[in-house]
Amino acid sequence: RPSYATNRACDNCDEPIADRFYYACASGCEVDFCKRCHDRLEVLFKDLDVELAAWVARFVGRVASYVLTQLGVAGRRALARELAFAWPAAMFERLVRAVVDVADAKVVHLQDNSDHIKSDVDFWSSVGLLQLLYF
Repeated sequence: RPSYATNRACDNCDEPIADRFYYACASGCEVDFCKRCHDRLEVLFKDLDVELAAWVARFVGRVASYVLTQLGVAGRRALARELAFAWPAAMFERLVRAVVDVADAKVVHLQDNSDHIKSDVDFWSSVGLLQLLYF
């Protein structure tokens, strides 16, 4: 099997892309996938509602921004305590997983375009919310 020097690494598995064909982001960002990862992601996201996913990312970022900028220290502590201890553990874990997934999805599109990551308030607010939830 021939190997190609693409000078690229898959942004999903981090392995060097050595296939003749690989997949690059259609939105102009510098995200690349090897064929194996692309095929697996195609199956995973075949029924994805892109508009809903974008809405969820905006919603999480704005809620996180509100919590971090509009609640004082006592309010943030009370919220974190309520979510962590009053909610059922499974629901709290799902909330944390959702915020992690939003931050992770944003960083995949932003890490290769580092000029934008500095100014993405929703991303940094999501990271701040995760730090609060970890408390």
